Amino acid sequence: GARRWINIDGKTMDITVKGLRHPHRYVLDAAQTHIYMLMKKDSYARYLKSPIYKEMLAKAIEPQGTTKRSSGLPFMRRHLRSSPSPVILRQLEEEAKAREAANTVDITQPGPHTAPSPHLAVYTGTCVP
Repeated sequence: GARRWINIDGKTMDITVKGLRHPHRYVLDAAQTHIYMLMKKDSYARYLKSPIYKEMLAKAIEPQGTTKRSSGLPFMRRHLRSSPSPVILRQLEEEAKAREAANTVDITQPGPHTAPSPHLAVYTGTCVP
């Protein structure tokens, strides 16, 4: 069994004890739910107060070059920038190439495909049979 008792309220304990007198599939559900809620609400805060955490924190080494910030407010912090993604770099390169290609084309000069084709008819809007 467990070395220590888990603190559950009297009502939950009564429900569990009565269920153990006449066991059924859901006999421990109330206790399980109560314990889950205790752990959800209290385990991290209790851990931060524990001697194990305090000892580990005391032994922790602050990395060289770190400084304490004057403000703990997130909007006062400078945001560090990481290097851009290779995908973004490739996209920027392709956009630059496209801009360069667009700047080298002179749309005022006729090209090889701009001469009118004699075999194409032009629709004038009238239908003559």
